[in-house]
Amino acid sequence: MKRLRELREQHGYTLEQVAEALDLRNQYVSNYELGKRRPDYDTLKKFADFYQVSIDYLLEREDGEFTRVINKAKAEGVTAEDLEKALEFLRYAKERDAKS
Repeated sequence: MKRLRELREQHGYTLEQVAEALDLRNQYVSNYELGKRRPDYDTLKKFADFYQVSIDYLLEREDGEFTRVINKAKAEGVTAEDLEKALEFLRYAKERDAKS
């Protein structure tokens, strides 16, 4: 699962730090990153929560940037209504720029 390694490196974590944070053996994390082992559902949840991404992102089924933004917003108490207002503003700004 190449995204596990990508995420670890993006966050600046060592293999040991991730293993300790998730209460896993270093070798397991390494094997997951190299694709030698596939994590079970509970382990996938641990990784997804740790990196604040979806399980689908870890499984390379979606683009993670959107998911990271949504998860961060939720963690900071941003409501769906707030997100909708922000999206409305971005659409307005895009239309305005297109007319310029």
